[in-house]
Amino acid sequence: MLAIYYTQKSEVMTPLFWEWCRQQLPPIIRDRIERKVSREKIQTSLLGYLLLKESFERNGLPQAIDMIKQSPTGRPNIVQDFDFNISHSAQYAVCAFSKKYSIGIDIEKIKPISLEFLQSFFNQDEWAELHQNENTQEQFYRLWTKKEAVVKADGRGLNIPLKEIIIKNNQGFVERVKWFLQEIPLDKNYMMHVATNEPISEYQRVKISFKG
Repeated sequence: MLAIYYTQKSEVMTPLFWEWCRQQLPPIIRDRIERKVSREKIQTSLLGYLLLKESFERNGLPQAIDMIKQSPTGRPNIVQDFDFNISHSAQYAVCAFSKKYSIGIDIEKIKPISLEFLQSFFNQDEWAELHQNENTQEQFYRLWTKKEAVVKADGRGLNIPLKEIIIKNNQGFVERVKWFLQEIPLDKNYMMHVATNEPISEYQRVKISFKG
């Protein structure tokens, strides 16, 4: 089973709420989050780690949040028989959790973007497919979130050039390793994909609301 936990940032969230969020997390995670440049990224990162903490607790792993380490490439992980991954964009934070799959997840808000300087991230077939689509912007985010999900599942991050990740329909290939891709509907203004090492038999989407 794969669970996708998600939450949405609200304008009514007060400074007291954000301080409550901080206090729910271990100091090492708080320090890592607060190195981010923008307040928006700090806030959605806090929500992402709160989702991770919630996923641990719901799966009988209440102490796991204190065991998180960072790989040399910056991916948060735990050497255990489960996997997780966090992503956030604009108003949403999401966390994928599974005791069965190796996983990566990416969410992006669909917004106008100039494609002029982005060709280097795609191979020739992908670039052609992008421009054959009636909705070029949406197709860009579809391909981009697929590639990012594979990168995050693989765990080596930006050490893998995105152009070297080959997307064919709902599969991603990196150095002959195959990843299976699933689009996760959430909001018409966002695109989200999850990459797994095996085809997904089922998944559940779980909305979490934090009150503080």
